[in-house]
Amino acid sequence: MTFIFLIFIAFIWLLVVLFIAVIVTKKINKTQWKLTAFSLSFVILFPLPLIDEIIVAKQFELLCKNRAKIIVDNPVTNGKTIMFGGNNRTEFLLGSIKVTESQRIFVDANTQEPIYHYLRFDAKGGWLINALKISEESKPLLFPSVCQPADLENIDSQLGLTYINRSISK
Repeated sequence: MTFIFLIFIAFIWLLVVLFIAVIVTKKINKTQWKLTAFSLSFVILFPLPLIDEIIVAKQFELLCKNRAKIIVDNPVTNGKTIMFGGNNRTEFLLGSIKVTESQRIFVDANTQEPIYHYLRFDAKGGWLINALKISEESKPLLFPSVCQPADLENIDSQLGLTYINRSISK
């Protein structure tokens, strides 16, 4: 249903852009300049509702590539038992898109000493998705909303670690 709604919004926006482009080019007499002005108007106006996501998509990709990595805090890991030790969150703006940086820390289950941590980034949607309120999670339309290290599934076995769930204290 959301997809159909987005197609409908895109169609309405297409009609608005075409109408504006026709108005902009109405007073131009030469066919060559009229076609150029019409094309330029269309190319500039059509992507405007998504311009914030268009601009931030590459920046988010670079952020993920450069910072979403696993950092081993303790060089001696083989045979240790670990558990989730906590999560530090920071929010910041990447252009006009809100991004949450989560540092997820895994600690030795016995000593609480940090073993490794990694950064995960969650991006919210841009202007259009927030204005339409069509998604509870407000995910971007043009790029993946989450990034974290690709090798996350294998890190415990690569480091010789055993993961346990955190115990609940009484």
